[in-house]
Parts: sequence; C-alpha cells; structure tokens
Amino acid sequence: MIEEEQEKWELVKSIPLRVLFEDTLGKLQEVKHQKFENSLKASWKQGEDGNVTPQGKCWFFCWGWSGNTSDLTAELCKHLWNEIFHKDYDYRWFDLNIGIEFARKHRSGRGPISL
Repeated sequence: MIEEEQEKWELVKSIPLRVLFEDTLGKLQEVKHQKFENSLKASWKQGEDGNVTPQGKCWFFCWGWSGNTSDLTAELCKHLWNEIFHKDYDYRWFDLNIGIEFARKHRSGRGPISL
C-alpha cells in the first residue's frame, strides 16, 4: 500500500505546468468561491522546482471534484486544471490514475513517506 502511494506521490510531483507558476495565480483568482479564495494562499504553493507542490495539486483536484457543493465552482476548477497543467495530465487523467481518495488524503501535510 505504501509503495503504491509513493508511486502516486511521485506521479503527482512530476505533473508539469503549462504556464508559469506566477500566471497560475491569476487564473485561480477567477474562482469566486469564498472558501476557495480563503484557502488559495495556504494551499497553492510553489515548490523548490518552480512547480506547484503535490499538496497544491491534490487540493486543487479536490475542488474540481466537489466544488465544495458548488457545481459551477467544480466545473471551473476542472476547466482551469486543463489550462494550467500539461495536456497529458488533464483532469480526467488525474481522476483515473491518482483519484479522489489519494487527493483528499494528501492535500495537506507531507507525502506518504516522511523523510
């Protein structure tokens, strides 16, 4: 189980941005949902490699999944995901290969194995 989670973690880490990290912030500010706006700064962080942290990717995927009970927010997040991340790792790919359970578990804190 831990090995599978570690593999997924590495996959999430490797998902590349299509746009600069700084440009993602402007796109994410299009989401007009109070809880999303309140959690954006704490959750959407740049890693040492210039990419979004794996936790940030998981957090954003969760918003596309549920929209925090807003279908409009969920659809916008899915759309923005596909604009922000490389087309080989679109929202559907993440759902099929990583999944909501993993994303919920890892949207905050460390990865599956603490180093």
